[in-house]
Amino acid sequence: MSNWPKSGVAAQAGFSLIEVLVALLILGLVLGATSQLVGSALNTVSVLESNTLGSWVALNQISRAQLDQASEGETQGETLMAGRTWYWRQTIKPTPEAELLEIVVEVSTQADNFDKRVALEHGFRLTKL
Repeated sequence: MSNWPKSGVAAQAGFSLIEVLVALLILGLVLGATSQLVGSALNTVSVLESNTLGSWVALNQISRAQLDQASEGETQGETLMAGRTWYWRQTIKPTPEAELLEIVVEVSTQADNFDKRVALEHGFRLTKL
């Protein structure tokens, strides 16, 4: 008697090497695409967090300028928020309306590099209360 199966289901007991390699290739492509999507999502979350916190820093600075009756001109400073240092530049300038001043605040995560700012906010205040 021969040990070899003659035909039918017994001859197809396992996967061939090519089938296993194709399955591994497909799995590798899917895992690679998934890791790129997750990385992109994490990067997006980081950018959105910086933009949101930067806007809060700018709005806080506008509120300070309104409350302190800050004078016209440009000032710079830094603020600590959420465990990070934020650098801001504030410009107060006149508007066509004589009784109103415009407050513009730019926020960056890098000192003296407002070309890569994360937030830009505008506010206004009366020249005299």
